[in-house]
Amino acid sequence: LIRKDILYRRSEELHIFSSTTYNSKNEVVEIKYFEENGEVSQIKTYKDSILEKVVNYSHYKRAYSIYDKLVNPKTGYEYYKARESLTQFKDLNLLDAKLENEELNLYSLKSSDNKDIFVVFQNYSPGKTSQDGIRWYEDPLKYFGIKEIFYGKRKSEKIKSYEDIVKDGYFEEFNLGYFPGAASITGSPYNVETVIKTGYFEDGAESGVWKNYDSSRGDLISSFNYVKGVLDGPYEIYFSNGALKENGEYRDGRKVILWEAGPQYWPSY
Repeated sequence: LIRKDILYRRSEELHIFSSTTYNSKNEVVEIKYFEENGEVSQIKTYKDSILEKVVNYSHYKRAYSIYDKLVNPKTGYEYYKARESLTQFKDLNLLDAKLENEELNLYSLKSSDNKDIFVVFQNYSPGKTSQDGIRWYEDPLKYFGIKEIFYGKRKSEKIKSYEDIVKDGYFEEFNLGYFPGAASITGSPYNVETVIKTGYFEDGAESGVWKNYDSSRGDLISSFNYVKGVLDGPYEIYFSNGALKENGEYRDGRKVILWEAGPQYWPSY
């Protein structure tokens, strides 16, 4: 057996779900999982039939497994809608990424207008061995998740350190959630990587509105305004239930509270 494809049917159309490659010993070498549009979403590589590495390419484009209650304005009926991922880099295909520095786990891609987009990965391990028998405890450096994605300018063609890049443009920071591959591809989508911070850089300095989000639900935690890397302008801080906790403004880095909520008491269950 050289290759085995698994297909699924949706709306009377067949879509490829996964493709498994075998070696001459009939051992699994690689499994590729696909999105509905045919793009590769995940690749698992094996050695001696043991899963050694999982690389996710487009899982951060999926919807959260969180639903918000909305009201249909025409009928008045309530309904629930899956929350979309906060990332603005949904169209990136990490299969096209170029390795810039292996020690830094740094890759780059070109945007549609030929600007450099940099992707920084971080190493991590799951809390326990998955059913696939992942040997994370032997070599945790095999597993990666997205840490940052941002627009930047090169100081030199060969990047030896992060100092060789000037962040310039939109920026996103991620928090690692569930271990890649531990969740079913066809089941409920999991927050493998959740956006926790967004904002803009201008020649290496924070500029404009920066927002911080809860790492598990993606709810807005705070919003601050920067001018040339210094806090300056209105800000807002929120409770975990979405209620406003505090607002005010910064004046050249100095905080001025305009309104602050009183003590909050949450019911215990």
